[in-house]
Amino acid sequence: MQGNAGAGGVFLALTCDLVFAREGVVLNPHYKNIGNLYGSEFWTYTLPKRVGWEKGKEIMENRLPISSKYAFGVGLIEGVFGKTPAEFRKILKRKLKEFVNSAEYERFIKEKVKERTSPKWEETIKKAREHELERMKLNFYGFDTSYHIARYYFVYRKPHFRTPPYLAKHRRRVRIS
Repeated sequence: MQGNAGAGGVFLALTCDLVFAREGVVLNPHYKNIGNLYGSEFWTYTLPKRVGWEKGKEIMENRLPISSKYAFGVGLIEGVFGKTPAEFRKILKRKLKEFVNSAEYERFIKEKVKERTSPKWEETIKKAREHELERMKLNFYGFDTSYHIARYYFVYRKPHFRTPPYLAKHRRRVRIS
């Protein structure tokens, strides 16, 4: 990943077997800011596979951007390097050549073939798809209109009418018992 990515871009990248990012890249893997959209792109498969369900849930619920260094630190991606896109590509090419010419590569390919030809893998993907689509139906056809309003603001590049509460922590109501 040479540049910043939103939810769709992050999860498209995570479909790759190995994911690297340039230093300074910012990732926004959550969908929540678009009217509490649940999201698709098999994130319920790719995210927990890389970081576990609890860390994945934390990433998706926080609604905050994460740095490429943080993503690497939690295991979301395999590495971070290169201050510029040119430097990133140069290092990436070298790393990939070294990997392809190593004994580790053969083991990697055998494991990948074994995983992807497994009926368990197909069932897992099918469940993730069904789960995500079922949850997204509520966004599209449920009683909560926040998704449609947020989509309108996003498509027409309208600024938010207020700072969202997850960012404006000082505006949250404090309950006194």
